[in-house]
Amino acid sequence: MSAFWRFLKITVQEDFRSPVAELFAFLMALAPLTLYVSGPDYSSSFTDAQAFSYLSSALGLSAFLFLILIFKNVSFGLGSDLEKGVTASFLTFPLSRGKYLAAKLISGALLPFLMFMVFPLPVVFAFAPRFGNLGALFLYWGIVACGYLIIIGLMTLVALATKRGATSLIAGLALYFASEFASAFALFFALRGNKTAFYAVSLLNPSELWVSHYKMLGASLTVSSSVAYALTLASGIIGVALVLAAFLVFERVVQL
Repeated sequence: MSAFWRFLKITVQEDFRSPVAELFAFLMALAPLTLYVSGPDYSSSFTDAQAFSYLSSALGLSAFLFLILIFKNVSFGLGSDLEKGVTASFLTFPLSRGKYLAAKLISGALLPFLMFMVFPLPVVFAFAPRFGNLGALFLYWGIVACGYLIIIGLMTLVALATKRGATSLIAGLALYFASEFASAFALFFALRGNKTAFYAVSLLNPSELWVSHYKMLGASLTVSSSVAYALTLASGIIGVALVLAAFLVFERVVQL
């Protein structure tokens, strides 16, 4: 077994030591039970708007649990490893910086995303046995992935910059809540006719675009599907760029 796979195994065991894995798997699986809100008749066929509304309600809490794991594993976990010298110790083995960070992100972000995708599905389909709009399901997964890629990239960069677990976590939380407040203000102005700020801030939270597209906020704010797709894709590209920037910073700038 190569050094990368050995380190990945160690990282997964550390990030998901008992009872963390069991607890989050259980919460994600049952999260749709707590957020399910009766709306349209889900015993019949779904329109695209109904499918998105249903998935937003059923998977919203699971997405938030996914976010918590990102803060725990990436923001706090990576920052703590840098602070305690754990990172420097592992890099004395035949393990490059790029492979080290890749393993940390696979364990800290990719595995939680797979948990978010898989564990809630039995309850989601149990609530609506005739839900067959798999396109809407993949779209919702893509929207969450694009928005959270930006968060993952920013959290990684903050952890690399601070090299402190608690400081990185606090800074990450501050950035997240600042983006939420910005989204709220942008939506406020968008409902009054100024969409420019709304489009800009929606790059951080693409789901707002689709909420508007399906007129879940009323007819006063509508976004065409082409604009929603384009800005969601742009959000994903920005997220990928931030993650790649984190790899570059770790390789070239960070001193251990």
